[in-house]
Amino acid sequence: MSASGREGGSRPGWLTGWRIAFLRKRAAARHAAKAFHSAVRLWIAAARLGDGASAYLVGEAYRRGEGVIRSLAQAARWYDRAVACDHGPARIRLAELLLTGAPESDAQSAARPSLPARARDAFFGEGLAPDVERAKALLAQAAERGDVGACVALGALYFEGRHIPADHGAARDWFLRAPDDPTAQFALGDIFFRGLGVETDAAQAAVWYEKAARAGHPRGQLAFGSILRQNGPRQLDLTAARDWIGKAADQGDATAQLQAARMWLAGEGGPVDAQKAETLLRAAARRGSLPATLQLAELLSQGGAVEPDLPAAAQFYERAADMGDVNAQFIAGRFAADGVGRPPNLREAARRFESAAEKGPPVAAYNFAALLARGVLGDPEPAAILRWYEAAAKGGLQAAEAPLAELLLDASSPLCDAPRGLALLEKAAERGEARAQTRLALHWLENDSARWEDADRLLRAAAASGDAKAAFELGRWLARDPSRPTRMAEAQDWLGRAAEAGHAGAQHLSATMALRRATTPPEVERAVEWLRAAAGRGSAAAAFQLGVLYCQGQQVAQDLAEGAAWYERAADLGHAVAQHNLGVMFVKGLGVEKDPKKGEDLIRRSSVAPRAGAES
Repeated sequence: MSASGREGGSRPGWLTGWRIAFLRKRAAARHAAKAFHSAVRLWIAAARLGDGASAYLVGEAYRRGEGVIRSLAQAARWYDRAVACDHGPARIRLAELLLTGAPESDAQSAARPSLPARARDAFFGEGLAPDVERAKALLAQAAERGDVGACVALGALYFEGRHIPADHGAARDWFLRAPDDPTAQFALGDIFFRGLGVETDAAQAAVWYEKAARAGHPRGQLAFGSILRQNGPRQLDLTAARDWIGKAADQGDATAQLQAARMWLAGEGGPVDAQKAETLLRAAARRGSLPATLQLAELLSQGGAVEPDLPAAAQFYERAADMGDVNAQFIAGRFAADGVGRPPNLREAARRFESAAEKGPPVAAYNFAALLARGVLGDPEPAAILRWYEAAAKGGLQAAEAPLAELLLDASSPLCDAPRGLALLEKAAERGEARAQTRLALHWLENDSARWEDADRLLRAAAASGDAKAAFELGRWLARDPSRPTRMAEAQDWLGRAAEAGHAGAQHLSATMALRRATTPPEVERAVEWLRAAAGRGSAAAAFQLGVLYCQGQQVAQDLAEGAAWYERAADLGHAVAQHNLGVMFVKGLGVEKDPKKGEDLIRRSSVAPRAGAES
């Protein structure tokens, strides 16, 4: 970019100076009245008379988009014009733009094709390409003339190493030329504290941090407070530490807000104040602090110091999850699955577990696989389910081996690998895992009569550990020989245990067996209670049996309306015969309002409706 911009290279005469002063005064009044466009026009007129300050203000207007279309390239053009008039602040602004360049905005790019070439250049100018060397030269010129801001800017350039190679020695030298600037003071504290280009010197760091803190620099206040929080270059002073960190927190520093909150929660340096801590954590979370968001979620979920607020806790865990925290993704998944703080949402739980499964705990992969297997995200895909159970197992989660083995033992699946599945089951069963013991026992009962005694032993071990599925399968196995009263009594005992534990299949089978031998109304009532419980847990067969009982008046008072209701429940669960029977009741108007059309439709659809499978 050309350095030209002052029209008339010599100092303006008295008349030109008078005109510049008049234009600047009117521009200031128009700007104060928020008539920004008028102000810019007056500043441009003054800049064309050779006034660098007015050229700088035009650049500021373009930078902020006040009275003109915002254009950093145009801002740089006017800053350059001000630099040519030896305007100090313009050097800093122009250097800032030259470090990164100034491409056109989307609005400028959109407007460009509709304007003639001369108008485009007049309105926008060309985009500004980065020029780091010129930026450094401009800053050096300003620094040599005593501009403290330029010294700090050069120090920051070398310290951060963003646009030029980092040079902490050069950064220290430039910062030392601005010893009263809070930013330079804080940076010098960091240089000595971290040993950047110098020997680590905590005492010297404390001196600079304290200067920055007393000058009001928030990060300086946080750093100095952190030094006072522990024995080191300064004597431990928790009260002063809390005061300094609190000052930084009051200025909106999120890290300081987090540290101050922890001090308030722990009563460090003063009394405990959980409400103050919660307020600080919320403020830090609003500023995007992941640690503060996590601590706030934990505080609100566990309660104790503050009243538990599970809906808010769920919200903050979700926010932390969206920020990429793996543990938060897992916890958000658990909350969604269990309905903590909000209604259960298994699809949301699956999404959270999937995010956590990539890098998080193996149990996240296990939970995601389990939800996939339940069809939460659509028809189960065996390959995907297998992948995540394998990931969980490889991550060391032994509980994943049993469901992984079950997939590998599925003869109808192209992924079937029976030898590997059996090996996994045997390994897990040896560890005493009830699910593996039960599944291996069932495999032997179905496929290897020579291992029936082993199967019986495994089922008993799993059932004795309290596993309802094992107790149910053991009860079913023992009930296969009704001619042996001892086995039948034991079968009823195990089925009863499984039923009490809430196993729907055991409740249904216990009820069926009880109805066969019931001789008194209390015995019938107990059996009906089991059927209701099983139906409530999704047993289509139990709901169908209740429909039969009430419609036929078998062992209970006949109640066609009640029977129809249970048939409807069973039909909704996929029981074809229940759907057919309900259709007949609608056709004939038995227990329901007569509706032949609806009844015939139900009967027709029942022929293709899937029958309820075996209880599990």
